[in-house]
Amino acid sequence: MIKPVIFNSADGSDSVLHPIWNSYYHSKHGALSESLKVYIEYGLAYRSQIQNSIKIFEFGFGTGLNAYLTLLFAIQNGVTVNYQTIENMPLLEDTWSRLNYPNIQTALGSSNEYFQLLHRLSWGQEFIVCNNFILTKIIRVLSLLNLIRNLI
Repeated sequence: MIKPVIFNSADGSDSVLHPIWNSYYHSKHGALSESLKVYIEYGLAYRSQIQNSIKIFEFGFGTGLNAYLTLLFAIQNGVTVNYQTIENMPLLEDTWSRLNYPNIQTALGSSNEYFQLLHRLSWGQEFIVCNNFILTKIIRVLSLLNLIRNLI
């Protein structure tokens, strides 16, 4: 079985390289920096100035970093977030549990408990993670034929 490769990006946060697709889950220049700037500051923080209840659909749960930072933002800023994400190939616990995101203190805080919870919650169900963050993870399994086509 080919496993994703964890590497340390330039800002000290981990990311993942998928060996089959030869693609990075986050910028190798800084996974955490990228998500905080692009996803949180330019997206969520901007939108939260307009409305305090936000629906998010993320294509690709990946490492869970964006969902994790969104949860921390929602808690810190009192914004209600209904977060839905779809993933083709979820990372296994032996990969996601080694990522260092919950060990890095950010302006949004940090929480190993919430990071693990986001990954451990079942797929295909809606969960109230806390009073202002709802998560639904959807798994879309590629058929073997589609997987082979994508490899060629």
